[in-house]
Amino acid sequence: MGSQADRKTRLPVIKNVRAAYLNKTDNLMKTLLGWSTVTSAERNGVKRDALFKRLAIYFEYIVFNNQLTPVGLPLPGVGKLSQTEFLSYIVAKDKYEAVRLQKNKKFTSIFLDCWDFVEDERDFELGLSSAISEQMKGRILHYAHKKEMKEGEFIHNLAFKQLCGDMWHELQLYSSFKKYDPNIAGNLSIDLGKVFSDYSKNEGILVEDISGNSQYIPDFGDFTWEQIIELRSDPFIKSFRTKMHSSFRSKDNDPVDALDQLAIDGLWSVAEYAKPNLGKTLLNAILSNVPTPIPVYGIMSALKDGANKIDLAHDNGWLFFIQGARGIHSKKP
Repeated sequence: MGSQADRKTRLPVIKNVRAAYLNKTDNLMKTLLGWSTVTSAERNGVKRDALFKRLAIYFEYIVFNNQLTPVGLPLPGVGKLSQTEFLSYIVAKDKYEAVRLQKNKKFTSIFLDCWDFVEDERDFELGLSSAISEQMKGRILHYAHKKEMKEGEFIHNLAFKQLCGDMWHELQLYSSFKKYDPNIAGNLSIDLGKVFSDYSKNEGILVEDISGNSQYIPDFGDFTWEQIIELRSDPFIKSFRTKMHSSFRSKDNDPVDALDQLAIDGLWSVAEYAKPNLGKTLLNAILSNVPTPIPVYGIMSALKDGANKIDLAHDNGWLFFIQGARGIHSKKP
């Protein structure tokens, strides 16, 4: 998190960043992530680079808490490791890609430092320790014991301790930071979702549910960083995020099925927009492909009415984003 002295030298910049950040009240813009969530995801089979890539698409900013990491510490032969350097190394496929990412402002701008938004670090740290109740801690202990310890085993093993520590820290960070930014999107591990029903539908878990399980929405964890950065500039990405987060807030038991149905409905809607401008043979060919993806960009160019194009983009922009993402991913790196 850096020293108080480091923060004092950066204070004017921090104040500007904080002011700009807090003006962005839309929770589609930002999610909170700590190292405990990263290790919890890995424990459940999610690679760290895939986790970061997915979040970089579903959110504009990742507010990262660098506690429990070597950020800001002097390392032999390296010096103090910055947050940007640390994150680039843990998500890159090799050191050469890490160096390229460090120099790419479109990559570095994804990440904000959690501690830049904390006025009083000591007060915040004290708040972390009291953020969850003894009852909540007890439920976490019970869950970790059942998951990581054998029946009849009483001495806590390393896996048990690590799971408890990660879950406590995740919940403490999220609960405390919500006081600074009530609009921050949740990004908690599936383990916490299993223990506390209130967190079973948090945005982080739902992003993981969608990734690899949807018929239409690609798993952005499989993309390269170059492709992720390109997609973050797509004109329809906000439409995609709006649709995703609207689904997150719905009461559907299975948001993946609900999103896939919305995609089918949207594809039919796209075809209907194009109906007056397409020949009968082509229209039938398109409709016969539903529910498989249809060439929405081709239909857009086929429309002659400018008003129809605007309506089509407004209502179904998220499908244009998905189509564009599929096209980018199909290209060889």
